Amino acid sequence: MAASGAVACLVPGSNYFLGKSYPPARRLLDAGAVVALATDFNPGTCPCWDMRAIMSIACTQMKMTPAEALVAATVNGAHAVGLGRTHGTLEPGKVADLVCHDAEDWRELAYYFSAPRTRWTMKKGEVVSRRGT
Repeated sequence: MAASGAVACLVPGSNYFLGKSYPPARRLLDAGAVVALATDFNPGTCPCWDMRAIMSIACTQMKMTPAEALVAATVNGAHAVGLGRTHGTLEPGKVADLVCHDAEDWRELAYYFSAPRTRWTMKKGEVVSRRGT
């Protein structure tokens, strides 16, 4: 898979909800594969839309590091859907789709997975929601 240029899209929330074994993220990463994380939000197999929870599962159950989970949830996810040139990282010229969380350290994103910590959300450079609004 690493040589193919494909992105392994893992949806560990579905495995959690259905009580299934988790995808082999560590094995894929160690073999050089590109891994993306997604919620697979749907009422039948994954009623979870919180990417922090998905990142937490990836770290605690699939042995990804917080850095690997963050990259998988952002830039690798953008590449998986063909938007890597315009989305997924904070760079001049890229689309500013951002979520700001209350955190002392970026690694808290996967650690505090159940508390509401979103401060604001930005879509295409415009704040579209703020805590309390």
